[in-house]
Amino acid sequence: MTNILVTGGAGFIGFNLVRRLAKMGCDVTVLDDMTTGTPDAIPLLPNVKTIVDTVTDRGAVERAVKGKSVIFHLAARNIVSSVEAPHADAATNILGTLNVLEAAKQTGAWVVYASSSSVYGNAKHFPICEDDPVNLMSPYSASKYAGENYCQVYLGYGVPVIILRYSNVYGPGQRTVVGGVVARFVEAVLDDKPFQIHGNGSQTRDFVYIDDAVDATLKAAWSSRAVGQVFNIGTGIETDIYRLLAIVSGSAEFDGIEHIDNRNIDGIHRHVLNITKANQLLQWMPTVGLNEGVKMTLEWYKESNG
Repeated sequence: MTNILVTGGAGFIGFNLVRRLAKMGCDVTVLDDMTTGTPDAIPLLPNVKTIVDTVTDRGAVERAVKGKSVIFHLAARNIVSSVEAPHADAATNILGTLNVLEAAKQTGAWVVYASSSSVYGNAKHFPICEDDPVNLMSPYSASKYAGENYCQVYLGYGVPVIILRYSNVYGPGQRTVVGGVVARFVEAVLDDKPFQIHGNGSQTRDFVYIDDAVDATLKAAWSSRAVGQVFNIGTGIETDIYRLLAIVSGSAEFDGIEHIDNRNIDGIHRHVLNITKANQLLQWMPTVGLNEGVKMTLEWYKESNG
């Protein structure tokens, strides 16, 4: 498994995965339309090739998949843009996924599909397990879950498919334009801006560091036991927004908070994943705690901003 395709390889998880694969000596092809990607983050190495094109182009996908043994399918519109442009979201996240799966069916490549834990919406039981009901609350979660359903269909066609439901992935290199709350809080600290909090700040999330997310992704790809399975990729640790703010700011007391309207993208109030299945089948556990991960993220941003 050395000839790899990473769709969305210029995205945050994507370019970190590409760097790791390149270090391992794999020949990596990146397929990304650069809508929200970071081209400069893709390593300039002889074993890394970049194709600027879109997964919505069936011919481009077929050409990119040819000769590949594994496809990491990370290309997607993000949750914010899904609300603003649901048709474009569906085209990329659903039809783009169908194009990847159909190409994999022709070549026999494995597919690791990047889904999202947002498919659980406002769950009833915590921590959330993979077989808990879905509760789709945004075009993004709907399109991601549709992609999962297509993956299950193509599994029946003989395509080895693995589904990963990532929680809130954060870390160095995440751009605030598409990034989550950690990136926004870090930017506020460094630029001495107010901390903007949706609602009352009591909502919780499960924050997983980028290196741990990449580790889980690779372990899934190299495991025959993972084929046909769905895995939660998080930490199993629930953190509310005020606690996150205290970690980022280095203080339990802070000024400059702006409470803004409740988040109208998905309205998820509480979120924490059960990661027992990934631990048992993939032998994976996150190793970077939130305090350490935020510290490394802050240091990276300070260095990159001079």
